[in-house]
Amino acid sequence: MRIWPRLFRSKNTSIKPNIKKLVKGRNVDGLITALKDPDRDVRREAAQALGDLKDTRGIHPLIDALADTESSVRSKVAYALGDLGDTIAVESLIKALGDSSSDVRWIAASALGRIGSKRATEPLYEALADSDRLVRITVVEALEKIKTKKSQANSDVEAPWAKKAIHLAKEQVLKYEKTGQSEKAAYWRNRVALFEEEYREEKAKLKSKEKAKLEDKRTQREAEAKAWQEVPLNAGIVSIGVTNDIRQLQQIAQSKLKPEIEALVDEIIRLINGINQLYSNQSSLSPSDQERETKFYKRLRSIGEQLYQKGGMDLTYLVFYRIKNKSGGRLPGSMLNTAWDGIGKWYE
Repeated sequence: MRIWPRLFRSKNTSIKPNIKKLVKGRNVDGLITALKDPDRDVRREAAQALGDLKDTRGIHPLIDALADTESSVRSKVAYALGDLGDTIAVESLIKALGDSSSDVRWIAASALGRIGSKRATEPLYEALADSDRLVRITVVEALEKIKTKKSQANSDVEAPWAKKAIHLAKEQVLKYEKTGQSEKAAYWRNRVALFEEEYREEKAKLKSKEKAKLEDKRTQREAEAKAWQEVPLNAGIVSIGVTNDIRQLQQIAQSKLKPEIEALVDEIIRLINGINQLYSNQSSLSPSDQERETKFYKRLRSIGEQLYQKGGMDLTYLVFYRIKNKSGGRLPGSMLNTAWDGIGKWYE
């Protein structure tokens, strides 16, 4: 018995809106409709698209969408309202500062900062007491933007935000002391103390991180110095694979042969540049340039002999990769091949 495919079709025959197509056609009405789509991903994309298009027709539908049941959608909506930058959304974003989701709260604070309305100042001050650290940081940045009337506040991350929060809280203390509102002044004095404690903790964390970085560098230098002292230069371990590591290349600085090696490296780089300069503006060389090229290669072969006498092929390899390191990667592969061909020809 044949079973018709339509018997197995889903009852949900709705077609998911193509947000990219709507954006491309600047179909604002279609995006507004998509804000009510059953699929939360569609609603999120629609909200973001309305913010990107910056069409004022999307303001009121987005404000309504701040009541969406999904916090991820509300977050996108709050950000989009910040992109639109219209003060009509300020009251709704202030309300969003009390959202159950911390993501919605910090994005709402950021949006208020970008809009820059002074109406948001007091609610943002109150939000300095938020339980979430990211919300508090964003509130400080938003208040800075509103006070300086700049879309981008000069705010550093980590500890500095807490220092700025202390300053903002002290301003509130002075404000309420002047107006005789002792209870509010006391509240903000308490906030000052809490921010000072947070600032001390942040400073301690930063100091600990810096100390750990310095200790890691010191340990690495000591380990490298010890390894270089314990391994002879021509012990056979300085090979192409090993010396390709920049840390191994740095070991040459501690070698007793450093002055001579560095001088040879510098000369090889000059020779490479000289050879390539000959070909820079011409496809074939003149007799005089051919003679110069021959001299360049002759000197490279002479350097190769010196390297072999001082440390065998291991030292030759080491110098080759030292050239690559010292040139800061500016020498293309063709130039490095020229160097290797030059210093290696004597070995053939």
